[in-house]
Amino acid sequence: MIFRHQIFLIAILLMAMRSLQVQAQEDFPYPSVPAELTTPQERADYVVRHYWDDINFQDTTLIHRPGMIEQGFVNFIDLLPRLGKLELVGWQVFTEKALGKNATYDNYLKGLAERYLYTATSPMRNDSLYCHLLAAINQLPTTSEEEREKNLFLITQLGKNKVGDVATNFEYTDEKGNKHQLHDVAADYTLLYMYDPDCETCHQVEEEMKKEPLLQQAAAPTGNHQATAHIAIVRVNAMARKDLWKSYYFRSFPTLYLLDKSKRVVLKDTELGKIVSFLRENR
Repeated sequence: MIFRHQIFLIAILLMAMRSLQVQAQEDFPYPSVPAELTTPQERADYVVRHYWDDINFQDTTLIHRPGMIEQGFVNFIDLLPRLGKLELVGWQVFTEKALGKNATYDNYLKGLAERYLYTATSPMRNDSLYCHLLAAINQLPTTSEEEREKNLFLITQLGKNKVGDVATNFEYTDEKGNKHQLHDVAADYTLLYMYDPDCETCHQVEEEMKKEPLLQQAAAPTGNHQATAHIAIVRVNAMARKDLWKSYYFRSFPTLYLLDKSKRVVLKDTELGKIVSFLRENR
């Protein structure tokens, strides 16, 4: 039932896109679903398999038209998570049609994917979607062995402590020398703050944490394990804990996670502002 509702919304979205396209010739040429395809599954399958049919991936001038390739790609990655197993079909079709034929397009499209799906500050960031794309790229015969190895490494790293997973437990020591287990922290939410002491950005984020009223309420004046009934803050010097690099992915510092009461990942490798916003909405 959920699947049918999502496909209905997608159909409405595609009709809106095509309506706009009549008004602006610069727009992406979205596919027209044949009238004889009547079921939601048939129509969704057609859209996924024919989304890129009218794009000439040898014409690099399209790259410089914002309403064309980039907008089409953004709408594509917005649709895919709503399609269940068809998402994988979508990536297979995309990579086979768009990649491995023109180096300029390869660099441009892979750059778009990284910017929208992988960059920590992107509102469309989606580790799962990005991993599925990397896996599809690795299936192409034109993908070099070096790129395959790089993609496999990233897929492995992004698979660690995914949103919804129980965060990997570890022992940490507070400023008083007391040892604790992450899973033993008693709070509705745990802000896991992993940093590099020589990182300037880490110092800036630390100052922001000190000034944030919501986190001031959560923080006790002493110790690395600062807890209230609502939130605990666990600070870990990641540079002194190389063992954690096997179970957590540090793409940059500081690395912040928000965990729920069961220590499931709510927000992963995110910004302090997003954590604060979530906590305000879930007091």
